[in-house]
Order: sequence, then structure tokens, then C-alpha cells
Amino acid sequence: MASMICCVARNVTFGCIAGERKDLLKFKASLLDPSDILSSWHHNKECCTWQGVKCNKVAGHVIGLNLSGLYKNLRVDDLMWATNLSSLEHLDMSGVNLSRIKHLVKLIVLDVGDNKLTGKLPEWNGKHLFDMLVLRLRNNDFNGAIPSAYCQLHQLQIMDLADNKLTGNLPHCFDNFSRMINMSGE
Repeated sequence: MASMICCVARNVTFGCIAGERKDLLKFKASLLDPSDILSSWHHNKECCTWQGVKCNKVAGHVIGLNLSGLYKNLRVDDLMWATNLSSLEHLDMSGVNLSRIKHLVKLIVLDVGDNKLTGKLPEWNGKHLFDMLVLRLRNNDFNGAIPSAYCQLHQLQIMDLADNKLTGNLPHCFDNFSRMINMSGE
């Protein structure tokens, strides 16, 4: 009897988490979507089947959100809508104010390259994103120095800050990135 329960439970898959669906719908509502690109994002549909959304097949949590290329001029005030996506590991989207990203502590890939983001590099990275593996901020308009808080990204394997308006020297601690992958072909 116990082995029967084990085997039945192993094949169970859960749907989208209701709170996460609600937060994604809040995000959608904040956007102008004249082309109805996110038409699959509907409250009556399973959010794990929505375009650009990837879920954990067992628990149903949203683990990936890829909106790259869907919107050329996507503008969002912040990422507070994503703070309840506690299992989010991969976020790839354009034109986002990064000031609130510190709440996404499980994020391992952040790619907001090619988005015309401006200002100083955000300092949230090193303080809150301990498991970050890939940080791509390439081809924006960031300026100023690289914050020393980035030194706390001990797991980082890829950091792409090219094609910005950065000034100053690299923080000395960058020599300690033992997991960094050399992508230059050397």
C-alpha cells in the first residue's frame, strides 16, 4: 500500500501557483500591449502555459520569465510585481527599472542587455543575489564606476558590462572571481 502511494504521488504535477498568476497578471495590466502579444496571459488559463513563462513541473512555481524580444520599447516602473515569484531563477526582459530586484534572491541569470538603461550600475547585485551565475548588462548607457558590492557575487561565472559608459578601475576583488568563464576566446 505504501509503495502504491509513493508511485502515484511521483507522477503528480501541480499547476500554476495562484498568487504567482495574480502577480504576472498585475504586470501584464501595467503594460500597453496593442499587438496583444501576451494574449496567452489570461486569468482562466494555466500560467505555466503562457508565452515566456517557465514553471517547475512538480511544484508549479514560476522559475523563468523570458520576454526578450517580445517588446522593443517595454517600459516598466519596477519589479515589485515579481517579488512573490520566490522561485524565479531566470529573468530576461527589456527596459526594466532594476531598483527592486534585490527581492529576487534566487535569481541566477539576469540579462537586461541592449535596453538603453541609464544611470549608475545598481548596487543590489552583491548585497542580495548570492547565487547569481550570469549577469549581462551589456550595451546600455550605464555610467560611473563598478560598485564594490559586485565583489560579493562569488558564484558569478559570466559578467558582461561591455558597451556602457563606465569609468574608473575594476574593483581589486575582481581578481578573486574563481568561477569566472573566459568568453574572449583567449
